Amino acid sequence: MGHQDVDTLSAEWKELTQPQGAPLARSSHAVAVIGSKAYVFGGEHKPRVPIDNSLHVFDLNQQAWYVEIAKGTAPPARLGVTLVAVGKTLFIFGGRNGDKNELSNLYAFNTAAGEWRDLTDLPGAPAGRSYHAAVADEKRKSFFVFGGCAADGRRNDLYEFDTRAEAWTSYPTSAELLPRGGPGLAVVREKVYVLFGFSGKEQGDIHAFDLKSQTWQQLETSGETPTPRSVLGVTSFNDRYIVAFGGESDPSDKGHEGAGAFSDEVFILDTTSLRWSRPELRTEVGAKPPCARGWFAFAPIGRSMFIYGGNSETNERLDDLHLLTVGTA
Repeated sequence: MGHQDVDTLSAEWKELTQPQGAPLARSSHAVAVIGSKAYVFGGEHKPRVPIDNSLHVFDLNQQAWYVEIAKGTAPPARLGVTLVAVGKTLFIFGGRNGDKNELSNLYAFNTAAGEWRDLTDLPGAPAGRSYHAAVADEKRKSFFVFGGCAADGRRNDLYEFDTRAEAWTSYPTSAELLPRGGPGLAVVREKVYVLFGFSGKEQGDIHAFDLKSQTWQQLETSGETPTPRSVLGVTSFNDRYIVAFGGESDPSDKGHEGAGAFSDEVFILDTTSLRWSRPELRTEVGAKPPCARGWFAFAPIGRSMFIYGGNSETNERLDDLHLLTVGTA
């Protein structure tokens, strides 16, 4: 696709068929994609009640669900969890259980061997948390964890897990970056971007951590800037663009028991110019784009964002499947 100006980018929604035998509709879950398979873990159907600890798999080619029959001990049920893929391995970190404990477990699932490993007791691991953000970096064979809700309150700390050395690294924090839950996280060209989140109110700021200089910078962006939001979907592509979809723009007065005001908007940030734009959106013939939502699961697939479920503005848990693909206008 080359180095186009962000204004020339468009995006298309594709609705995937949800077959019979699909998992229970859910929010506060996580998904990661390896090859043609989307792996789903965790979530809630009723507020604060974890559903199960099954590893649900959606085969993107066959358009069919199945439950992974795994060796080893699977992570206990949880919500507000992160799941990332590095190579052929899935990594689950954190989350909140039914007793409202913030969890610090790290589990690895080798998709080739079909086996779980518990990596929880490694030195320097982050404190237990939920509604944090995580993003994989295939070049570094690592993933990053930022923020979230810990037992002592919201966090603004950044960690990296090296999957080859199986070791955690903690990075400096920034006083300008308020502790928050539900942020977006992306890695582009040796920089980790933190976007938005909730810190008592919805935030609209963006911060970047330079992995080379080990310094934070709050970024000033231009263009069609998103309003403050949290629990959104964020992915990146072409080592340049960050895509943001949906999220909560105004929290419910019932807290986590209710549904706030959600977005169905798509924004693209060109990290070279720091300019936001709204792409020209198309929808595949016969399909409908996803409704406004937050607390959904999302994962990158090349230039696409895979989206599954979430919470709607009527406080109903969703089970629909969508693919947002960015291309040229």
